[in-house]
Amino acid sequence: MTTGLTVVVVIAMTDYISPLDMEHIDLADSSSSSTGSSDSSGYLWGVLDEVDQWLRRFILATTPEDIHLITLWAAHTYVVEETYTSPRLLIDSVMPGAGKTTVLEHLDRLTRSPLSASSISSEALLPRVLDRGIRTILIDEADRSLDPKDPVMKGVIATINTGYKRGGSRPVLVKDNDGNWTDREMSTYAPVAMAGNNPTLADDTRSRCIRILLMPDFEGRTEDSDWEDLEAEVDQLKVLLDEAMEAARDSVSSARPELPEKCIGRMREKWRPLARIAYAAGGDWPTRVTQLINRDIEELEMERAEGVQNLPLRVHLLKDIAEVWPNGESFIASQDLVQRLAVNFPARWGIESVRGLKVQGLGRMLMQGYKINSDRETTGQRRRGYYITQFTEAWQRFQVQSPQHQPDEPDKPVQPDQIPGITGEQQGNLPTASATEHQPKETP
Repeated sequence: MTTGLTVVVVIAMTDYISPLDMEHIDLADSSSSSTGSSDSSGYLWGVLDEVDQWLRRFILATTPEDIHLITLWAAHTYVVEETYTSPRLLIDSVMPGAGKTTVLEHLDRLTRSPLSASSISSEALLPRVLDRGIRTILIDEADRSLDPKDPVMKGVIATINTGYKRGGSRPVLVKDNDGNWTDREMSTYAPVAMAGNNPTLADDTRSRCIRILLMPDFEGRTEDSDWEDLEAEVDQLKVLLDEAMEAARDSVSSARPELPEKCIGRMREKWRPLARIAYAAGGDWPTRVTQLINRDIEELEMERAEGVQNLPLRVHLLKDIAEVWPNGESFIASQDLVQRLAVNFPARWGIESVRGLKVQGLGRMLMQGYKINSDRETTGQRRRGYYITQFTEAWQRFQVQSPQHQPDEPDKPVQPDQIPGITGEQQGNLPTASATEHQPKETP
């Protein structure tokens, strides 16, 4: 077994500083090396590498790069006041024995003021604890402990969600000096890591998470976490990480790294804190965090393409309407649209669904979800329905591929055999006409 911290050797990178050489460095000195990096930056780079190598000894992730993610997440807990948001770390696996508890054990020894919160008896417990100072919340067996049907857990989940951003708080009942109960806003801002076997989390909670997937180590490629022998070593590593992050606090606060183009919205909120740590450290860390972000974006896009993502029903409706919209048509009647949805997606809208979709329900969902109202045709039967242009903005905003339709192009001629009610003998005497000429005309 390896004893003592490994000294990382980097060739031709003069701004790297091994943590074990820090007794010769004054962290308050911000003088730069010949490459332009400060001494504290080089030190942080080295400490993150040490933490990374430590975790790699004991944790087997499906994607090896996830070890970088755990390292950056552990580091951000020390400067979470500077990062504005704190991504929730979701440690996932498809089966027990994959090492989820092991990850939490290492985070318990490496992060800032850890608090194991697998069993919570009161929804006010976390706000009361966090009101006294920031803690790193570690929740094991989240697939069972974070049961949304449990009234207490509903409050805990609300704390996890509101504590994602700096300034997050919840009202908690407390006794005043006279012994009367009164409400007081308490802080909920804190880093949170959750571990479980494919835990069922609400969309608003999952959207705040960065997920790592663990696999069982059947081949014995990792070391056992025998803490009786490891405590002294990991304690030393924690001190180094704490000191390095404190020295880099101002650099993290001022860092404004450029993120990948598609890293926007909630995705940006999740990844920016870790990117700030990586850019403050320098070395290979900016490249590593960029690769992690791009991978997360690609996985999200694949989930959308495969329909794996758990979307709200109204978003499914928007996507499904785009799927069933008739080719080349600018208008569809409400009843026709309902029938097409029911036939193509029976589990959601047809006979396999609980109630089935009705015209009134369609109108209500589109109005409440997207402010899309039904309208009447300007020609023909004057049926009530929807024009394709009414959905254009909503499809764009939700990144739904709209049906192929070119309204400015002339309608294709309708072949005689396509006209209802025309016999074979009559077809030969008919001239070629556009589709619009065969629409029923409104009776005066």
